Amino acid sequence: MVKLPIQILLACALAWLLAQTAKVILLAWKQKTFKASWFAKQGRMPSSHSAVLAALSLALLLQEGISSLSVASLVLSVAIIRHLVHKGPEGHTFPEVLVGIAIGFLCAVFITQLL
Repeated sequence: MVKLPIQILLACALAWLLAQTAKVILLAWKQKTFKASWFAKQGRMPSSHSAVLAALSLALLLQEGISSLSVASLVLSVAIIRHLVHKGPEGHTFPEVLVGIAIGFLCAVFITQLL
């Protein structure tokens, strides 16, 4: 059984929290109102799914190096992120996904270097 270091879980949690918070701030600014339910909202800028997957893949790579686990995580993350990018009402645009990936990468580097 593979044990995930706490840094990997923290990187994923931080990526989700930052992406969702950014999404709520952008929605509140655009709509000039605030709803706490927006923290559970899917879609829009930035993609929290992409942020979490990017944080997971990079944190695993930074912790484990190139291993079967980090490669499997990367391949699955790319497949899921690729699926997220479409113009349907529940999908994400390419810029939304790119910003999510950037957030995830920053969180993974920050957490793995901090702890």
